[in-house]
Amino acid sequence: MMECPNLVFVGEQPVLLYCPQGLDKGVLDHDNIYPNMYKIGASFDPENAKMVDVSPLQNLDYGFEAYATQAFNAPDGRTLAVSWLGLPDVSYPSDRFDHQGTFSLVKELTIKDGKLYQYPVAAVKELRSSEEAFSNRTQTNNTYELELNLEANSQSEIILLADKEGKGLSINFDLVNGQVTVDRSQAGEQYAQEFGTTRSCPINNQATTATIFIDKSVFEIFINKGEKVFSGRVFPHADQNGILIKSGNPTGTYYELDYGRKTN
Repeated sequence: MMECPNLVFVGEQPVLLYCPQGLDKGVLDHDNIYPNMYKIGASFDPENAKMVDVSPLQNLDYGFEAYATQAFNAPDGRTLAVSWLGLPDVSYPSDRFDHQGTFSLVKELTIKDGKLYQYPVAAVKELRSSEEAFSNRTQTNNTYELELNLEANSQSEIILLADKEGKGLSINFDLVNGQVTVDRSQAGEQYAQEFGTTRSCPINNQATTATIFIDKSVFEIFINKGEKVFSGRVFPHADQNGILIKSGNPTGTYYELDYGRKTN
């Protein structure tokens, strides 16, 4: 079943976003119970309501939770999208408070080399309240942004939402073997373990950037300015609020965020 289909235009190209429930993994491999995917057309035939020269099906998000992404063409010409971070038929720790799911950041969509890029709108930068060099931190408010730089042929692992024992949300950047892996098996209260606790995506072995947003129970990771994206939920324990550079030498900037600020 094609759930939450959404046709939007990026420039002149049509993009069909949808959630193919029951998709055979032989068509496109996926780990989530329900994936969120897309196809890009070279053009659109309005008389026949048909996309022309359609790309193969591609994964929109490599994380745990992105679903039902909806996009629209803004008056200023940008193509913007918001994802729902919560999957049908999955029980969440917040259910006991009668709350399930939340929205992603607002993302601008662009197309480059036949791939759909997603990256937070520029207005998000207005939420930054302080700026420091990226380093180990024993405590944060779990509401921050990281802009990281990783050298080609490097291997690095960072632990976010880390406790004193170094347990938390693991992000492993393996640019030797060309893979990024996110592991939430040590991050807070566990759920949906039957669908796995790690997610990975392939990347090229080259200098790489990662923009990471942490907001209490949400993480959003944008590799190479949105070429690959991991979105998900995590429910850390009270003492899981640090940052640990477990291996490698990633550099960059740490920004505390103030979500009470108004953005333009």
